[in-house]
Amino acid sequence: MPRYQRLGLGVAVITYDRPEVIIDFTRRLGITVPILSDPDSTIIRGFGILNTNVPQSSFQYGIPFPGTYTVNTRGFVTAKYFEDTYRERVTPNFILNRQFGDAGILKSQVRTDHLTLTSYVSDDKVYAGNRVSLIVDIELPAKMHLYAPTVKGYRPAELQLDPNPNVRILSTNFPRATTMNLPAIRERVPVFSGKFRITRDVIVGTEDNLRKESVIELTGTFAYQACDDKICYLETKVPLTFSFQVLNQDIPRVPENLRRR
Repeated sequence: MPRYQRLGLGVAVITYDRPEVIIDFTRRLGITVPILSDPDSTIIRGFGILNTNVPQSSFQYGIPFPGTYTVNTRGFVTAKYFEDTYRERVTPNFILNRQFGDAGILKSQVRTDHLTLTSYVSDDKVYAGNRVSLIVDIELPAKMHLYAPTVKGYRPAELQLDPNPNVRILSTNFPRATTMNLPAIRERVPVFSGKFRITRDVIVGTEDNLRKESVIELTGTFAYQACDDKICYLETKVPLTFSFQVLNQDIPRVPENLRRR
């Protein structure tokens, strides 16, 4: 837990499983974070996240919709991460990067005539169904800027990814742009300057459709047009590669005598 402690964080899990199931599970998998038992789903119902897609006749009735909350020291929820299906989950590293800016796994750094680009992934080891962030950190010198996606008449910054059958590619997340006033040509344009981060999430294919390979490699480009206070440069494309290992998700089931009845 040193990484969480360094950020001033604690981790706890709430499950509808009985204490004896939790004890068996944590011993077999070597889990050390606190897991709290909510066998009547009282807390789960209180948060309004009881999984209503599960019929009451099922032994799984009482489980929550899968998700993660971050809570501050005063007990207020500061963020929540939920997926539409239990088979897709954000990872702890995904949340640390999104919520706290904690750096992921460094993959490469490129310097062009206009900027320094550092690219990496939130996780270098994942399971099928994990949501992973592909991260691009940009640092521009003074008086240099790139155009934001809503610009007209210029080439906007774009994080492009090549199709890959093993992932579902989601939309790109850009920071808030600032507006630059260009009185000489009577224009106001949205731009990025200084240091900023662009992310694009992917969801690793589920076990049913994931092609069996130990490493997934995603390729793409970061395309942009840079300008300084004197010159607007031609469009530039920086090749990118992101890779991560897909781990075996086979976990022994809870012994029959401990299963929920």
